[in-house]
Amino acid sequence: MNDGVRLRVHSSKEISDEVFYSKKRQSRTFETLNETHHLLYLLLCLLAVSLTVIVLEKKLPEPLLTDTEGLYPEKFVAERARNNLVKLTKIGPRITGSYENEVMAVNFLKTEIQNIVKDAHNSHEIQIDITKHSGAFPLTFLDGMTNVYRNVQNVIVKVGSRINSKHSLLVNCHFDTFPESPGGSDDGAGCAVMLEMLRIIAQSPKILKHNIIFLFNGAEENLMQASHGFITQHKWASEVKSFINLEACGAGGRELLFQAGPDNPWILEVYSESVPYPYASSLAQEIFQSGVIPGDTDFRIFRDFGKVSGLDFAWSTNGYVYHTRFDNVDQVPLGSLQRTGDNILALVRGITAGHYLSDIVMNHQKGSLVFFDFLGAFVVRWPEYLASTINIAVILTGLYSIFLNMETARKLDGKWLLYHMGVISLPYIQSFYLTLGALYLFIPIMGRSGAGINAEIVIANMISFIFCLLLSFTLPIVIVVKNAGRLISIMIGIFLIAVSILILTPLGFPYSGDPLAPAPARFMIAHTHRQYFNENGTVRHSGTGYWLVDLDMNSPHNVETIVPEVATAGSTLRDCEEELYCGLPYLMPVTTFLWKTSWIPGPAPLIKIPTRLERISKITKGNIISFRFNVTGPDHIGIILSPYEGVRLIKWSVLDDPPLEGPLWNNRHTYFIYYACAADCDPYSFSVDLEIPHGHKGPSLSIALAGHFLHGENQKSLRFKTFLSQFPSWTAVIPWTATYTSWIY
Repeated sequence: MNDGVRLRVHSSKEISDEVFYSKKRQSRTFETLNETHHLLYLLLCLLAVSLTVIVLEKKLPEPLLTDTEGLYPEKFVAERARNNLVKLTKIGPRITGSYENEVMAVNFLKTEIQNIVKDAHNSHEIQIDITKHSGAFPLTFLDGMTNVYRNVQNVIVKVGSRINSKHSLLVNCHFDTFPESPGGSDDGAGCAVMLEMLRIIAQSPKILKHNIIFLFNGAEENLMQASHGFITQHKWASEVKSFINLEACGAGGRELLFQAGPDNPWILEVYSESVPYPYASSLAQEIFQSGVIPGDTDFRIFRDFGKVSGLDFAWSTNGYVYHTRFDNVDQVPLGSLQRTGDNILALVRGITAGHYLSDIVMNHQKGSLVFFDFLGAFVVRWPEYLASTINIAVILTGLYSIFLNMETARKLDGKWLLYHMGVISLPYIQSFYLTLGALYLFIPIMGRSGAGINAEIVIANMISFIFCLLLSFTLPIVIVVKNAGRLISIMIGIFLIAVSILILTPLGFPYSGDPLAPAPARFMIAHTHRQYFNENGTVRHSGTGYWLVDLDMNSPHNVETIVPEVATAGSTLRDCEEELYCGLPYLMPVTTFLWKTSWIPGPAPLIKIPTRLERISKITKGNIISFRFNVTGPDHIGIILSPYEGVRLIKWSVLDDPPLEGPLWNNRHTYFIYYACAADCDPYSFSVDLEIPHGHKGPSLSIALAGHFLHGENQKSLRFKTFLSQFPSWTAVIPWTATYTSWIY
């Protein structure tokens, strides 16, 4: 009996223990499944949020059409702006100095403006001024240069009132274009928007408290020459108290406020309170002003030479078409014109209706703001010191929260998931929103960053960093997941599938010539004659061929099977060691940026206008040698100087300021003068004073001239056209004819 009792007790205990451990195992299994499911739920939610942000980011307002504009008085009409854009781009590429730019484009603008003035309300006083400017200024952009210009044109309209205010807001666009580009977005659309704004303001009975100056400038692609002419020389420049600049590094989409200031935070306040569709980012400003992006705008000129604060806007979506033949009207949606027009018109009215332009205190406020919009709904802005404080506080709070909840998270199951999602939603949405803008901007740019940069590595590192940033929002749940191996396996599987698709399908081909979705491989090709002279005037070297500026790391071999001549292409690295500026006709000083180029021996180009250097005088006084030169040639010329080692260029007639140095070459200083003449081009004369060290013998100075034929009948010979015709449709070629000649003195 006792044995039986012990058996029953023992059996009962075994059953009880078995049930207990079974329930415990089920509980652990349930807990593990829940923890894994939490992460999966979170990832799915983040994916859904990301897709929603992408859709919202692409949303554009409904455009207004001319047949219904009567229902919307004093509203921006996108269709009329587009009609003006069509007329402007039909002229074709508008290079400074070309008939298309200096005559046809100016006549178009003059006609449209005069038609607007005819219908203007009598409450406005409107003046039109078409000016030509000549000047020079130093520019630290790229490798550094001195920018010299002659007779560049501006079309300027000033809208005032009987109030006769002495304060004006400047609104700027440029109507010239890069070679071969019709300039639909860069910057024809900006000028079309300004024409429509001018019409609305001119026909409105509302009296302007302050003036508005519309500047249509004709030489921005020559590195901001026309804007410099206006802000330093024009009679209305002194009354400009703020400015708005309209630009593009892409086509369509939303205009991004990517530069603001310097100082005067009131400008951002007006923007945030006035525009119906804000899109702004101080992150974009930091990236742009860091020099990572090889570009600049008239914002720099108004800021640095006019000492004025303002706002810089640019379209950044679809940067593949930038500076190519694809930048046409078809790339600019009506919704984009409507959005930009609504925003800039509201901003102009907000600034000119207030007291800001005439308030001396407001116009001397110091300090910059950190600013960004939230999904285009509103703008957040605060001082830099407050931004730093908020960032540090958020980081510390986040770390403490993770530490505090590591253990308790396991007990809260679904409640903890909801809590977590509620906390991370807004920061994740904003982070992903900013990420989209950065990727839209950077991926196309890396396709024209030069063959010397491995764009794939740059983008891979950028995306890896962004992925880690976005993944960090899941870290609190990753900590409690026990079956991490399965998740890692799934992620590796997804990665391998994606790589396989890119390798084994046409999706992996990086280029496209589709007019609706272009992504071309870019080439800049100069049909070149280069010649180097010895000190005694004899020819040291003479050669002709095609110089390929490889803008893509795959260039030029990505077209080798299609263009037979590319098989003979050779590197120019040795030329860069032996010759000033590589012995090649660089249009801009970019040897540290575009240093990897190719040379194909070929037939001689057709040169009707030789580029010549004439030494007018040489005067020696003690250890100072003064040279005076005359330069003649086409309307775009690069003048490169390099004193010999030990010799110093102490003064020149180009500018009163000290000569701006470029990069060293063989331990010698270099100086780059970019000279452009839009009309009535006389020989360009300049002098240099060299300080010669005691005991110096031999030559003291090397000079090279690069003559560029960027437009007209001299741009491409028949042989050159035949060579270019072989390039496939998925390429975008910028062709021109050039000469490079160097002398030793």
